[in-house]
Amino acid sequence: MGLLYAVNTTGSVLGAFFAGAFFIRTYGVFTTTLIATVVNAAICLIALTQPRRAMHHNPSQEPFFPATSTLAFLAFPFVTGFIGLALEILWVRTLICVVSNNTYSFSVVLADVLAGLALGAWLYALGGPSRATPQTKAFVFLLVEVAAAVFVLVSLTSFNHLHDIALDLSRRMGGNHWLTLGLVRLGAAAVVTVIPAMASGFVTPLLVDLLWDQTALPVERVAGAVFSANTLGSMIGALTGGLLLIPLLGLSNGMVFLAILSITVGVLMFFCFPPADRIRLAAGCALVTVALLSVFFLPKELTLTKWYDRFENVQGELLFYREGAFGTVAVFQLGEIKELMINCIEEVPTHRDALATFKLLGHLPLLLQGNPKTVLVNAVGGGITLGAVTKHNVTVDAVDIVPDVRDAMALFAKENDNVLQRPNWRLIADDGRHFLKISPQRYDVITADATHPAAAESWVLYTQEYYQLVKSKLTEQGVFAQWLPLHNMAPTDYLSVLRTFRSVFPDTLLLFTNRYTLMVGARVALPLTPGDLDQRLARMNPAVRADLQEIGIRSGQDMLKYIIFDGPGIDKLVGDDYPILSDNHTSVEFAELNRLGMPGTMPFILARLLPQIRPEALAQQYGVEPKLFLARALLMRSKAVGIDDPLERSFQALREVEQASRLAPEDGDIDYYKQITTLEFLDLLKARYTELLNSPAPQTFLPKAGLAAQLQPQNPFVQELLGATLLKLKRYEEAIKPLEAAVALKGDDVNYLSNLAFAYDQVGRPADALRVLQQAKTVKPEAAKFLDEAIKRIEQKAGGSS
Repeated sequence: MGLLYAVNTTGSVLGAFFAGAFFIRTYGVFTTTLIATVVNAAICLIALTQPRRAMHHNPSQEPFFPATSTLAFLAFPFVTGFIGLALEILWVRTLICVVSNNTYSFSVVLADVLAGLALGAWLYALGGPSRATPQTKAFVFLLVEVAAAVFVLVSLTSFNHLHDIALDLSRRMGGNHWLTLGLVRLGAAAVVTVIPAMASGFVTPLLVDLLWDQTALPVERVAGAVFSANTLGSMIGALTGGLLLIPLLGLSNGMVFLAILSITVGVLMFFCFPPADRIRLAAGCALVTVALLSVFFLPKELTLTKWYDRFENVQGELLFYREGAFGTVAVFQLGEIKELMINCIEEVPTHRDALATFKLLGHLPLLLQGNPKTVLVNAVGGGITLGAVTKHNVTVDAVDIVPDVRDAMALFAKENDNVLQRPNWRLIADDGRHFLKISPQRYDVITADATHPAAAESWVLYTQEYYQLVKSKLTEQGVFAQWLPLHNMAPTDYLSVLRTFRSVFPDTLLLFTNRYTLMVGARVALPLTPGDLDQRLARMNPAVRADLQEIGIRSGQDMLKYIIFDGPGIDKLVGDDYPILSDNHTSVEFAELNRLGMPGTMPFILARLLPQIRPEALAQQYGVEPKLFLARALLMRSKAVGIDDPLERSFQALREVEQASRLAPEDGDIDYYKQITTLEFLDLLKARYTELLNSPAPQTFLPKAGLAAQLQPQNPFVQELLGATLLKLKRYEEAIKPLEAAVALKGDDVNYLSNLAFAYDQVGRPADALRVLQQAKTVKPEAAKFLDEAIKRIEQKAGGSS
């Protein structure tokens, strides 16, 4: 029986891993299910052709322990099944922080658990106490359960180091192929999952043998009863783990509880079949003592889920943390930015680009609809989009599958403008798609700002079936808007989403909002002229207008400038080259695998979009000043630079955004990105200027130093950098102006003064050189000896010249 169970579970390992990693990704859900069904049917037919054998009855008709009924005994496999699946639920929730949150990663964790079950079953089949006395089997059961419990307790510390293990495995194996990535994650997850799962796989066939020892029933019926009880316990354990243990006890204490339950069931079994000899009794008591000491004294703090990013070793200040039934919610402070994380996935950053996108997602569809009354907000997060929507005179249904975000929203009161205090909305704890399906309500506006499409719970919000459902729930003049990220998506996945969206909505827009894009769809043509939008803005209440002004929108032109494609433009962009995503087969579910080998996906996506963007045509179509669309296109180009060298990439991006800034100096997005890019560029310059100045071709550094000095004329470092570069190129006359500027800004730097004195000397201005060197002596008296030598050389040179 143990061998049969081992073989069956080994097959389950392969099925779980390759279904999630290969078959669903390649063939879709229906075909994968069909393949599994055909294989099962074939196995069934083969089994039916085998000759039937007589049932194997226990030769002993009298049970060893009559007081133990079969029904009571089945509590043991029930509880072991309960522990196993409850642990798996807790593991999956915790391991998301290491192996990510998608179908592929879930299959990895499931394969690890099944591998442990298979190993345990093989171990029992090859060397288990199948022929031992019931007392020996009960003792072994206790030993295995105690060992599993102690390991679970020890693993709480191991969880906190899994990032390091995963990174080490990735360095050793590489991670740019779906199989090697899967093996890396299998290895990391196995550290905490395989041993307890092995224990479960070992004790299940042991319980079959132990029950068979006590009954006169055929072994087939005994096995069926044990496996049925184990499966029933597994089912209840899965439900209890997620719905009760996590919200009531939390991840760490939930594992501790299951470890104690494992010890308890082992003790009960041990005393149901008390050993005849004192040595084994003493050994059993010693095991229990060790286990209980482990419960009390082993460290049990689980910090894995309480870091912002363990891979980058960024802890952050934890402002809010809750382990709920449907997600682990955390809010971190990182400098001036707050980040809301759900299941270790970034949901709500508060940098300017994100805030502008959240608010635009809230206001834009309502302005386009014109006279909205009812709105559905799918995914609440920090409430920033909800805060924008509720400023309008509307009634809002806000749906989120993780209702604990409501309490976290208080930390974003500044960003969401205290949306918790507004009465015109209600929070509905449900999956957004499910609620939309069962709700009889039709809405004037629907917005969707779910987690990244690659997330396990979000890809279903980017399929044709979902978009058709949304369309059916819109009023005749209804508008739908959805966030579409540019990060962590291969260009083919991004363009497939666009084609899918366009296949449903007759009128479609794509907007670029600095780091992200928004898709807008409607049943009828949208009013898209500056005049129409100006009138609608004028009718808005002061709170709406003020909120829009915060993100730089004061007119219809300011809103229309975000458009990069309309429906026909999207048709031309995607053609028939990309698949329409469906519930049955969608590539975005495996976006993580599809982007392997891409260090960042935004430049690749923008490189696909830019050749098809026509700023002049957009300006003519929507009645917007051409320079606004041209500036936005340059902003996109600045983010599409794909050069490998970070400094060169930053330099090229800065040149593009500087040109965009001259065209649209009032565009807040462009100004913000210019500031960010400038700081990044200067940091790279500081890190590498010595290397570049001493390179065989220092002239290639001159344009970079010149741009830095132009952008920050009041920065002494960049002025000095430009001057030093010109000195290196022996362009002494040109070097004087930036060197003088550097000294004027920072006259107490002896290096700045020395370089300026050298330049003066080289162009025949010895008096100025001597004056500057004397100033340097005043600044740094300890360098007087060196400076006096320089002064003496200049004086001798000047005397010789005269």
